[in-house]
Amino acid sequence: MPTFHTKQISKDFKSENNHDSRQIRVLIIDGGRHRVYSGYGHVAQCLAIALARNPHLKVQILDNNKQWEYEGIYQEELKSIDCVNNLDHCDLVLQIGPPQSFKKYQKPCMFFTLCDQSDLDDRDIIAMKEVDAIITASSSGLSVFNKYFPKVYVTPLPVDSQIFKPMPRWRSEGSDCFSFIFVGSFSFRKGVDLLVEAFFQEFSWQEVNLHLHCPGDKADEIGNFLIKKSQEHNKPPMCSFSTKSLHPAWVNRFYNRADAFVSFTRGEGWGLPIAEAMLCDLPVIAPLSTSMLDYLTNDVAFCLPTKEKLVSDISDPFGQNFKASHSGSYYEIDLQEARKCLRDVWSNKELAIEIGKKGRVHMNENFSFERFSNCLHQAIVDFTKSIATYV
Repeated sequence: MPTFHTKQISKDFKSENNHDSRQIRVLIIDGGRHRVYSGYGHVAQCLAIALARNPHLKVQILDNNKQWEYEGIYQEELKSIDCVNNLDHCDLVLQIGPPQSFKKYQKPCMFFTLCDQSDLDDRDIIAMKEVDAIITASSSGLSVFNKYFPKVYVTPLPVDSQIFKPMPRWRSEGSDCFSFIFVGSFSFRKGVDLLVEAFFQEFSWQEVNLHLHCPGDKADEIGNFLIKKSQEHNKPPMCSFSTKSLHPAWVNRFYNRADAFVSFTRGEGWGLPIAEAMLCDLPVIAPLSTSMLDYLTNDVAFCLPTKEKLVSDISDPFGQNFKASHSGSYYEIDLQEARKCLRDVWSNKELAIEIGKKGRVHMNENFSFERFSNCLHQAIVDFTKSIATYV
């Protein structure tokens, strides 16, 4: 059971009426993630900016001398946050990263992490055994973490409407035919094997183009995978792909070159590319599972039902790395239902456009930066109040 190191909390928190009498001093430890483009990088950037803008908090970041890769519009604001080399002047530590990255410090520790499956791996539970409180992004994550940890808070992640927005002029840079886009890792969890198979089964090469934007070092693997699928189905390739890590403004440009976004992911901790695509007015096809249950409905997206499957039953060679690092179950779409949905979007372009516009409104109204900031601040205040009574 997690232990609460209450003796490290400043005496200013002893009085119940004194919780807001001074700034809560928060030290962010993220392994330099706020300096890079990645899923957890986005989380770290949002957290750091939200906390730094809050007048009730004093924020510092533990420096690890990581080089800056991120060059977005918030870089200067992130750079303005004080970097320190010790924990001497903080009331609590806020760590950011995947479950097994957690480390124990001699300060009360909150940990912002995500869960993309129906349960935690035993290795995750062991790694986080000394965490004092968890913050996660979704109600599905809340239900999983609540099984093992007594203090769990939810702060839905925001979407960045300053960067991700409809830019119709960029559509001319895309394919001449109807174009779908997927953004995410080339992996079993992201369901790219199902995605490519569905396209080869459902469409002829003259009808559509599928662009896979999979940042990383798997260009050869992706190319060979697509060639193999082309040979299996005796069809010319109908997919293009890119692997370079791009500035978010360029990713926005990629979205705007397409007519629809599609993902057959087997589970998400949040699903950032889905949210980004919705901001660009793109109709979204995605499974209704895990964190996506928090923001996808049939009114604002083309939602696919899923079935829960056991990780231990995975036999496909493409899924062996996933099998080795996960336990419990995952969620998978039905290929025939997915093919029908792809065809429906392709055939009913006016409906798809209407759904895309509703999706943008929905994300802007319900997943603003202000809401995220307020939820995050409340989680920190509630946590400090809950432990200050024991000082």
